[in-house]
Amino acid sequence: MKNYVKIILPLFLFILLFNGCKKTDPPKADFIYTVDILTVTFDNLTTGADSYLWDFGDGNTSTEENPVHTYTDGGTFTVSLKATNEGGDDTYTEDITLVKPAATIDGAFTEWDDYTALYSDPDADNGTLLEAKITYDAAFLFIYVKGNSSTGPVIQVYFDKDNSGATGWDYWGAYDTPGLDYLLEYVVEDFTGQYGDATAGATLLLADEEDWPWNTTASENAVTATSGYVDVQGNKLIEFSVARSLMADLGTTIRISFQNSDNDWEEAGSLPQMWLDPPATLNTFTFE
Repeated sequence: MKNYVKIILPLFLFILLFNGCKKTDPPKADFIYTVDILTVTFDNLTTGADSYLWDFGDGNTSTEENPVHTYTDGGTFTVSLKATNEGGDDTYTEDITLVKPAATIDGAFTEWDDYTALYSDPDADNGTLLEAKITYDAAFLFIYVKGNSSTGPVIQVYFDKDNSGATGWDYWGAYDTPGLDYLLEYVVEDFTGQYGDATAGATLLLADEEDWPWNTTASENAVTATSGYVDVQGNKLIEFSVARSLMADLGTTIRISFQNSDNDWEEAGSLPQMWLDPPATLNTFTFE
C-alpha cells in the first residue's frame, strides 16, 4: 500500500505542475461591419479574448465588444481591433471607405445655404412656392423646397431627362418645349380633398406621351428619406431624397419644374411660373 502511495503522490503532483504551467493561447482577432451612410456597426468575431481595443482610424477609440461608431466625414479609414488575454494579443486591421452624402435629411436645412437656388420667387408671385434647390451624389438626388404658409400637401417634380422638348410630354403648352419624362408625385401629408382621401407617399411616374401621360408607375416608394414639412419663420420647408437608380437614364443636363397642389389637387403654386406669355422655360441642371 505504501508503495502505491509513493507512486501516485508524485504522479498527482506532476499533473498539477503540468496543468499549472500550461500556456494560454493568444486570441484570434476578427470583425465584420455594416455601413449606414457614416455610421458603422462592428460585429466582433474574435475568439478567446478578455478585452478589446478598437481604433476607428479617425482619432477615436473604444473598448466595447461590439461598438457602433459614427464618422463626421467620408473617406477611407483604417480600423484596427486589438484583442488581448493572458496569453498575449492579436490585432486585425481593415480599411473602410465611407461616402458622405451631398446633403443630410435631418430637417435642419443648414447645408442648403451652400447651394444656389434652381428657382426663386421670393414674393410668391405665382402661388405658394418661394424657392427650390437640388444637389446630388452618386446614389441620390437631394431636393429642397421652400413654400409660404399656404403651401399645400402635394409636391410634384417634373423631369425632362434629356434637356430636349422633342421627346416627352408637352404639358398642354404650359411650358416652352418642356418634353417632360418623369413625374415625382409626393403627397407629403395625408389629406381629404374633393376626389377622396390621399395617403402620404411618393410615386414616380413615367410619361408615355399620351394626352394624359402618367399611366406607368416606375416606383411606388420613390422618396428614400424626408424631413416632412417643417415650419420655419412662417414658411414651410422640406428636404427629401430620391434614388438616382429610379431614373437611371437621366442625361448629364436635365430640366426640372416644381408644382404645389392644395387639398383639392388644384395648383397652389409653381416654379417656374406657368401660363405666362410666352410660356416659361424650364430651368436646367447639370451633373458635373
